[in-house]
Amino acid sequence: MSFVFKLLFLCFWLYWMSQGSVFVTSQRRGWSGNVISGTVVINGTASIGKTDDNFICATLDWWPPEKCDYGTCSWGRASLLNLDLANPILLNAIKAFSPLKIRMGGTLQDNVIYETKGDKNPCVPFPKNSSEIFGFSKGCLPMSRWDELNIFFKKAGAMVVFGLNALSGRTIGPDGSAIGAWNSSNAELLIRYTVNKGYTIYGWELGNELCGSGVGVRVSADQYASDVSSLQNIVQNIYKGFEVKPLVIAPGGFFDANWFTEFVKETPKSLQVVTQHIYNLGAAVAWVGEAGGAYNSGQNLVSNSFVYSFWYLDQLGMASSYDTKTYCRQTLIGGNYGLLDTATFVPHPDYYSALLWHRLMGSNVLSTSFSGTRNLRAYAHCSKQSQGIALLLINLSANTTVQVRVSTESPASNGDVRLQQEDQTPRINFATMPRNSKSNGNTREEYHLTAKDGNLHSKIVLLNGKVLSLNSSGGIPSMDPVNRSMLAPITVAPFSVVFSHIPSIRIPACKQG
Repeated sequence: MSFVFKLLFLCFWLYWMSQGSVFVTSQRRGWSGNVISGTVVINGTASIGKTDDNFICATLDWWPPEKCDYGTCSWGRASLLNLDLANPILLNAIKAFSPLKIRMGGTLQDNVIYETKGDKNPCVPFPKNSSEIFGFSKGCLPMSRWDELNIFFKKAGAMVVFGLNALSGRTIGPDGSAIGAWNSSNAELLIRYTVNKGYTIYGWELGNELCGSGVGVRVSADQYASDVSSLQNIVQNIYKGFEVKPLVIAPGGFFDANWFTEFVKETPKSLQVVTQHIYNLGAAVAWVGEAGGAYNSGQNLVSNSFVYSFWYLDQLGMASSYDTKTYCRQTLIGGNYGLLDTATFVPHPDYYSALLWHRLMGSNVLSTSFSGTRNLRAYAHCSKQSQGIALLLINLSANTTVQVRVSTESPASNGDVRLQQEDQTPRINFATMPRNSKSNGNTREEYHLTAKDGNLHSKIVLLNGKVLSLNSSGGIPSMDPVNRSMLAPITVAPFSVVFSHIPSIRIPACKQG
């Protein structure tokens, strides 16, 4: 597997090189270099996509502490079975989203047995077993733990999606193909128990990475469609009389065009959400049900550091522009790609990136282009806070500051690009607006995210020049913008991210009701 990791890292490195960015330059405390001006042009006639209001989602997984990758055991006590639900940081981190979608599932979900009354065997966690494909034998979810999870998520205000074991009742052939139909009896008992206890589930998802060629095991598209139909019947029956029923979601795996085409064709009435997983560095609506960038738990000081926000936010921007409704980050906590630190629960930089997206970027996606440099990514949505717009700018350059003007008209034929000399590099003055003040038609709000000391591999992020850190009670810090004149361009420093809320730009695509 070490070869796979090296190949993955090479692909990741080449990706950033192709954008004109070199990691080693990130160690400088300050930047000097060129200043380029350009224009973000937004087509405000109509939206090009629409996300759910709660587009941001994060996952919780089943991996035990013994899960190790490349000699590193990065999961600690972050499993659904042992996560410390009494930790105040965890509660505050979820509540800050009001609400956060949480997908409970992952590789081992198809090895989970749900405890039922009269079980003769003890309900124990996943025992380590090197002869099993993922290194662990079947584990059990105690109903006492299921109660604890649901009580916690209700307190946190989370929207819960739970991944069901789709391999129950099947045998696995020597070629990895699953033989037989899904035995839904254990899952049905879990769903009935959940309803009887009054717990709210946003969606029931069937299976994890069993589609296409699968990861270790695969289920054919026609059989999967039949199994999803069975789940839909169970949900309709158990939730009969409920005004709002949970979504039925599948297949939660990597995209295979032929497999997905057949699957969707066979499930026109039984499926509300089609999910796929993305680890691209390596009639139903579409979700990204799991994406961590680098598989096998991520990499310390990469997938848990500031540099990952470039990948993560770019993914959110691209996915939303293709009408993806929800994007689930692997993970909320666990591994080296968690939004929260596995040991301390302290938020990593991507947590704050996700929170800003959630608070600022509305559901209507706008067609956006930038003239000036290919090292700047630009995404625009209707604002979640006003009838204006929200803008995301990502500067992938190591030494070029970009001054951005915003237009809803076509740019000049010359591209509105000019080059300034090094001694003209602008300084960004992060004078924060008064806490209770409102931006007016002459101003906009800006949120500048940068790495501490200019080190892209830092786990500490600065907002408008100030370190984002938890308060003494483990609360998420306030994330106040700076106010800027609409007459001035948005200054995007090298290797930085800027969100901007511009309430004064009113366009047809963002008119309400």
